[in-house]
Amino acid sequence: METNKIIDWLKENRKPLVIICGIMVLNLVYGFDARFTLINLLWLLV
Repeated sequence: METNKIIDWLKENRKPLVIICGIMVLNLVYGFDARFTLINLLWLLV
């Protein structure tokens, strides 16, 4: 039953999770840039 709740939550919040994972990958590949990270995290609020 808990697994169904987790799966439902992941389906509802898929877009923010994909964006956050993408930001993390880009930071790892190109090096951490605080300004880039903050700008992209602000896009989650829009």
